[in-house]
Amino acid sequence: MVCRAVVFAAREGRKAGKLVILDPAPAANLPDELYHCVDVIKPNETELGLLTGMPVDTAEEIERAACRLLERGVGSVVDTTAAGDSFTAAMAMFLTEAYSLEQAITFAIEVAAVVVTRPGAQSSIPNEDEIREIHGLFI
Repeated sequence: MVCRAVVFAAREGRKAGKLVILDPAPAANLPDELYHCVDVIKPNETELGLLTGMPVDTAEEIERAACRLLERGVGSVVDTTAAGDSFTAAMAMFLTEAYSLEQAITFAIEVAAVVVTRPGAQSSIPNEDEIREIHGLFI
């Protein structure tokens, strides 16, 4: 069961007109009230399946499950799959090219920011040419 403090915080945030973001880890059955208090939910694939009781093996199934969360009252569902891995890979790429750690981290943030705008795991990860293009947009 979800912690009562989470429901309380979401309810109070909603009442105060604040943006409420929920990372539902570890996944559990969530009370209906919580869905109506959340602007953005960020489940991983396993959590999405548990929260909806739906299969999430294909992109189409994931989309249907995300729509189920929207139907329950959530404002937006964000797929952050591969953001962390892409961040690490981009940081490593730029570090091997003799950029400073601070520069490499900045560039890696840019790449991860793009990844979360795309659905899926491997399909969301930019290739090296795209990474260089993304970096060019931010300099």
